[in-house]
Amino acid sequence: KNLLNVIESPSWEIKHHFHILSFEHFRGNQQPHLLEIAEVLPSRLQIASISHKSVLLNDKLLKQFNIAQKERDLLYKKLSQIDKKRNLTQAHLKDYKKMMQIIKKNIGEKRLNKLKEKQQQQSNIKKEKPMIKQQKNSSPVIIQ
Repeated sequence: KNLLNVIESPSWEIKHHFHILSFEHFRGNQQPHLLEIAEVLPSRLQIASISHKSVLLNDKLLKQFNIAQKERDLLYKKLSQIDKKRNLTQAHLKDYKKMMQIIKKNIGEKRLNKLKEKQQQQSNIKKEKPMIKQQKNSSPVIIQ
């Protein structure tokens, strides 16, 4: 664009003028009779085809970049949500740890050991105790 602004009087005979104008033509800024001139002047048709291919490739890459950028933005958003949840969970865990320390201090070791033993006994009883079901007109069935 800077070079295009520097060119005061474009001449089709100068290769870099033709090259820049052909880029502009294929980007959407139509240059009158560009392809007719490219057919007449030597090697200008090649320059025009290279310009056209370059613009097409640039557009394709730009679309891919925009898609990747949108996906990246979504991933950043999800990451920030996960980060908030992680920080909240860490804060809860710290609070629970402090509460457990306070409870342990207030209860005392003997009472804490008794509670643990009671819980173990209850869990053992639940594991050992089979459920007995009585079906109609039959003997009891033991379910393990």
